[in-house]
Amino acid sequence: MVAGKLLNKMRTGISVPATLPDPMNREFQTRITASVLVLLTVAAVVFAGYNYKVESQYVIPDDGVWWLERKGQLVADKLDPNGPAARAGIRTGDAVFSVNGRKVETSASLARQLYYSGVWSKATYSLNRGSVPVDVEVVLAPAERSMNDWLRVIALIYLGIGLYVLLRRWTAAGSTHFYIFCLVSFVFYAFHYTGKFNDFDWTILWCNEVAWLLQPALFLHFVLTFPERRGFVARNPRSVALLYVPGLVLLGIQVLALRFLQASQRLVWKLDSLHWGYSTLLFVAAAAVLVDSYRRANTPILRQQLKWITRGTILAITPFTLLYVLPYLFGAMPSVGMKVSVLSLGLLPLTFGYAIFRYRLMDVDLIFKRGMAYTLAAAAIVGLYFAGVAAIAELVLMD
Repeated sequence: MVAGKLLNKMRTGISVPATLPDPMNREFQTRITASVLVLLTVAAVVFAGYNYKVESQYVIPDDGVWWLERKGQLVADKLDPNGPAARAGIRTGDAVFSVNGRKVETSASLARQLYYSGVWSKATYSLNRGSVPVDVEVVLAPAERSMNDWLRVIALIYLGIGLYVLLRRWTAAGSTHFYIFCLVSFVFYAFHYTGKFNDFDWTILWCNEVAWLLQPALFLHFVLTFPERRGFVARNPRSVALLYVPGLVLLGIQVLALRFLQASQRLVWKLDSLHWGYSTLLFVAAAAVLVDSYRRANTPILRQQLKWITRGTILAITPFTLLYVLPYLFGAMPSVGMKVSVLSLGLLPLTFGYAIFRYRLMDVDLIFKRGMAYTLAAAAIVGLYFAGVAAIAELVLMD
């Protein structure tokens, strides 16, 4: 009968598609995609939780100096004015040649000696100040990592909004892409290497590096195709793959530098500067695309959606770029103002969340009471979890 119907259509001049869509094949692909995303999400959450536990238990000793390899010596390039080294009398330009009698020539060997000494212990730095040898005792303090906790809060916001979109409307245009962007953002903000550099720490480091390079490309890809493809992207849909080439090149350089060339501190800083410049450039480009999409929007609801995510993107990247990225590129050590500017990054997922809840961005069906109940319950659980961790930590420190 099927052959007869197709033959009749051919006789009447009606075109017949060369291949008919296979519902079973599409359903299988959907299940495979869902399974992969579930596994990646569970793995990311488990790794992030264990990473947080290890970081809270492993304290890194710090002297508050940015040491750079220069002509075979370790030279104090910049100092935290309130750091242990500055209080002990170390000055910019001092060259250290041993710590506690052990020779140090690279930043890695210095870090090892600090680990051997431990937090709150006295470390004797043997310095060359000009041509005069000087010995200074430095009381090592714990490295400042409070910013990591705020980044983890931002990570949870990304993951929560991504899961809400994915579970509410799996088949909506761009929902899978948006969730992958949220999951990658979660990895970027939640994964922080501790400095132990065991196998797990290396895994955390490389996952963070990959997420760092993927996040801006995924976001620019998303805004170029949402709510629809236009212009060059519409005519050449495969061209968006080129967005990921610079990140792949930077990742290759990073692997080469860290794994094979034993990169110096200065080289690591230059690579980080390249990463921040690349990330900022792509986010600025995404903001420009959103502004253009907002101006072209021809329906009130679409204008409202794009208004909020456009403003959120601009408000998120502008303070962070001006107060953190640019000073970092010019060699400034992270200050309180630079660390506070990191909080502006939370505006991006929050404004996306508002557009989703208020204006049905991603075509999400809103069941207000139930959806808000789930959201508040999840927020309460997360809040209780962090409050419990903080309380336990306080009790341990008091003991």
